[in-house]
Amino acid sequence: MIEIKTEEDFYLIARTFYSNGQGNLEVDMEADLKRIGNLKYQLGKYKNGGGYNIRYMFNHFMIIQNVFGPVTMPILQFKCPERFHECINSLGWATGISKSPEVDSQLCTLIHKEIR
Repeated sequence: MIEIKTEEDFYLIARTFYSNGQGNLEVDMEADLKRIGNLKYQLGKYKNGGGYNIRYMFNHFMIIQNVFGPVTMPILQFKCPERFHECINSLGWATGISKSPEVDSQLCTLIHKEIR
């Protein structure tokens, strides 16, 4: 499993997903970093008890997963505070990319209700 320890590691790994010659590297990467920021914001609202949007969270997670594929979980765990890791694992569980037993069972239930 890939481990990301520094911002430099993050950028080296992330940039490889934008090197296909299509689009603008900086613009596309900035848009995906905003998606990660929006996901963190929604997870913070969820953790603080209100005003979150499960579908918005899940959609942002899916877009990030489509971009970063197999390194989605390490990237999100690096970019998000540790208090969000169970939530990230829950989103990964819902899409089948995380087998971690450390999930937020309430969020798993909410995701399941929303996407079925």
